[in-house]
Amino acid sequence: MACAFFTVSGPGVSLVPQSGKAIVTLLIGGSYIKQWSEVIGNSWWHYADKHGFDLIAIVGPLDDSDTARNRSVAWQKCLILSQPWSHLYQRIAWVDADILINPYSPDIFRGVPDEKIGAVTTYQDSTISQLHISHSRYHGFSGTGMVDPDQHLLEEVKRAFYDFYVRVHGLEQIDDQIAPGEENMISTGVLVLSPVVHKAILEKAYYSFTERTRMYEQTPLSYLVHKNCLLYEINSRFNWCIGSHLLRHWPELWLFLNNKHYDKIDIDLLEHIMHNEYINSFFMHFATLIHLFNSIKTVSFPPQIGALSRAIKIDQVKFLGAI
Repeated sequence: MACAFFTVSGPGVSLVPQSGKAIVTLLIGGSYIKQWSEVIGNSWWHYADKHGFDLIAIVGPLDDSDTARNRSVAWQKCLILSQPWSHLYQRIAWVDADILINPYSPDIFRGVPDEKIGAVTTYQDSTISQLHISHSRYHGFSGTGMVDPDQHLLEEVKRAFYDFYVRVHGLEQIDDQIAPGEENMISTGVLVLSPVVHKAILEKAYYSFTERTRMYEQTPLSYLVHKNCLLYEINSRFNWCIGSHLLRHWPELWLFLNNKHYDKIDIDLLEHIMHNEYINSFFMHFATLIHLFNSIKTVSFPPQIGALSRAIKIDQVKFLGAI
């Protein structure tokens, strides 16, 4: 079944689904719309068409209130199940717009129970050494001091991470019964949802919390998912955060990108790394690396590809000569 593509300009818009499942994203701002429509969207189309999913791009705010205008647009993903068309779908996958999809990836909905929210979590595939490297390196570079490099035990690293985000988001003032283990925060860039079941949870995250950090909606939504025992961990390749992998394996390149020292970057090396990471991923997420995301020039896919080739090579991801 070929996929149907819909654009939604705001709240109250109706559409007629061509599938029981849809991938939904939000495109607000000229740079996102241009990059997605001219380059990135091609990968989404191939993937949706392969599995027969509808593809929905929301191109206008779902909430234009003063509250909405005074916080990140990222919060508006919490309103996607409140639209007139939402309940017409059995399942909806939310996918952030700064994600490049490997079109040969498997069905993201497969295996996720209807009552659960499918997501990737912070520590899902990380060893203690990987966690310690990531947290101490990131917060050493950024100066937050969130993780003491000498506190290397797994429970110490996880507790430091948890305490930091609970404290800065004020969650301890809402509910002091947060169970151990909930420090394993979900990444809300990719969510597998059931509209009828999960509408209320997303609305509660949107209307009951304020923006305290640059984690935006991720902290309160993660908190509510854990509190209501809704988490179903999906394969982390469905939310392959490239920034984390660069920080862990290519820290100098990560620093150049984050500090915008683009003249120091070897473009050939960057393309080689991105190519390999794309092969490793199902959905490659450029969170926090928007300049890198916007520098992607072309993404091409062979029209036919064998199983062995598919496991080894996904043609090329080409970047501009200057980021």
